[in-house]
Amino acid sequence: MNKAILFSALMLSSMATYAAPPSDALTTCIADNTSGKDRKELARWVFISMAVHPDIQDITNVSDAEREKSNKTMADLLMRLLTESCVTQARATIQQNPNGGLASSFKTLGELAMKELMTNQTVSSSIGGYMKFVDRDKLTSSLTKK
Repeated sequence: MNKAILFSALMLSSMATYAAPPSDALTTCIADNTSGKDRKELARWVFISMAVHPDIQDITNVSDAEREKSNKTMADLLMRLLTESCVTQARATIQQNPNGGLASSFKTLGELAMKELMTNQTVSSSIGGYMKFVDRDKLTSSLTKK
């Protein structure tokens, strides 16, 4: 009886392994092969890229040289991940989903990058700064009324 349970468990676990999409393996590989520094550089690149938006550019001062440096850093990271560190997982992901498989894995990297920044106490305090303007009584009352 115990052998049957063990065999069933092994079959289910191996089926789960094969059932997992290649993009999951790529996501794991990307996470495992990026450092905190890589993730901060990604967050910096996103910030610099968004800084060109007309509604935001008046509060930033990013030079063209800084933008080019950040673009090069991101290109280097992408090339390292997709042509060296995670090439096998990337190929499998593209074969299964050529129209968006890579996007989900890099979305997760973006989330990791944001998490990397959010763990900084100064950033966390700044993000919570709006709470001093929130009417907590009104909010509580509004959300708890039946």
